[in-house]
Amino acid sequence: MKIQPLIQKLGKHRKFALELLICFAAGTLYAAALPPFNLEFLAYVTLVPLLRIIYRKKPLAAAFCGWIWGFGWSFFAYRFLREINPVIPYLLPPVLSLWPAVWAAAASYMLQKTLTDEKNRFLTGTLAVFGCAALFTLVEWTRSRLFVWNDLGVTQWRNIPLIQIASVTGSYGVNYLVALGNLAIFICFFKKRRTAAIAPILLIISVMIWGNHRSETISKQIHKGSVWKPVLIQGDLSQRRHATRMQAEEALEIYGSLSMKALQQYPESRFIIWPESAIPLSYYTEIDMREFIMRNPNVLNNLRYQQLVRLLTVNFKCRMLIGALDYASVKSDPYAEPVASNSALFFDENGKVLRKYSKIHRVPFGEYIPFRKFIPKFITDYIDMGRDIVSGTDHEPLQLAPGVSAGVAICYEGVFGYITRESAKRGANLLIVLSNDAWYPRSSEPEQHLANAVMRSVETGLDMIRSGNNGGSGVVTRTGVFTQCYSEGSSRPELWRGRTIRQVKVNISPEVRRTVYVRYGEFFILILMLIVSAWTATIYFLRKGLNK
Repeated sequence: MKIQPLIQKLGKHRKFALELLICFAAGTLYAAALPPFNLEFLAYVTLVPLLRIIYRKKPLAAAFCGWIWGFGWSFFAYRFLREINPVIPYLLPPVLSLWPAVWAAAASYMLQKTLTDEKNRFLTGTLAVFGCAALFTLVEWTRSRLFVWNDLGVTQWRNIPLIQIASVTGSYGVNYLVALGNLAIFICFFKKRRTAAIAPILLIISVMIWGNHRSETISKQIHKGSVWKPVLIQGDLSQRRHATRMQAEEALEIYGSLSMKALQQYPESRFIIWPESAIPLSYYTEIDMREFIMRNPNVLNNLRYQQLVRLLTVNFKCRMLIGALDYASVKSDPYAEPVASNSALFFDENGKVLRKYSKIHRVPFGEYIPFRKFIPKFITDYIDMGRDIVSGTDHEPLQLAPGVSAGVAICYEGVFGYITRESAKRGANLLIVLSNDAWYPRSSEPEQHLANAVMRSVETGLDMIRSGNNGGSGVVTRTGVFTQCYSEGSSRPELWRGRTIRQVKVNISPEVRRTVYVRYGEFFILILMLIVSAWTATIYFLRKGLNK
């Protein structure tokens, strides 16, 4: 047996194991740049060690390195899901890590083909930086079609000047700039092509200068227009997926008493906003409760729920917007079981439902089970909520008060740009997000939820009112600053959880200028595709020239 070759082989494996460990550690930098740590500067170096390692590797080995890097990110970035089920944080990372694995494989191949050209160092180096960053952002964009949460751009949610670019490009413009910063550092320090780092660095600096100017300009103009002053109710209830009778009665008492206190304390407001699923009972907007109770005597608390809303609206002459699980009749089949929707119900001063917005983008495996009939029953029984809610289809804003046209999103919907963009296109001059993070009483999920939603205000150029059951209640300005939150002396007021009321003030502009993103949508994705195409074409012609 030859010992020397064996030692060399083991040495190579040891080196590869060390590289994998570095990739995993680099991925954790990405997670640390997200809430709760918010070390946003780490986002600009998280890809650098991975790029250094995959540059000389074959695509398959590079893909494995990218997969390990993705594991380091996703395992820690999604640890909050353990509060739903302790198994999820172990099942999700192997799937989500496939996206960075694909990018790493493609990046290693294309970087090698580009950076081996020494004749056109500036051109090929610059193309490699812009092209590789574009490729990373496109891969992130495809991941968002499955699960949009905690992309690279979210790490910059408190970097107000930088995120202004989202008003033009959407949130993926921020993602691209952060990836661009990583590529500039890599090519400058590890490939010794400093001139190729000039253009991306200048672009990032230019965007920051422009963004600072934009946010200052908007801040000066933000007080123009009328002021609307609704009152937010934060009941701070625990998660009550299957509420007992006593839990339901407690919720009715808490939200009822807080609402009455708010109307007495702020008599000029006359508008109450409750968060998503404020009361752990179903609301029946299109069903005669008297007849329903005769058939279902256990829904007496549901009747009290309706009576409480009528009491608040009629007696205090106020309007209300509440998040509720609503059951409605199937109009095409009067004998069918009522269907459920996660809705925002808008009541007038007479307790009548003027408008109903039903959640359009449902949470898979939380609000419905995809491909239910193909999944074994013992699995669906374990994760089932007892019903699949139906998806809404109406993006029309709600006319909540004179001059107030609100685009509504419910909880998870607040992280999807297309939801709020559609409302803005249809004339909304305000965004309202009803949320409930009671599923996550101890983790960083509520802050991550807020961070993921901040971009919606910048993208649309609209202020956002967030009404949460146990935190994250306040106003996100159209420049992405979270304000008017419950403070109670907390060093991080946006995270304060407690039972309280809060009157917020938002300026409603008579004319809203649509942002570039609202007008043209995700055109930036097409630009990224063109950049990657140009990079690919350059590689082709370079290789063709070298082979002659």
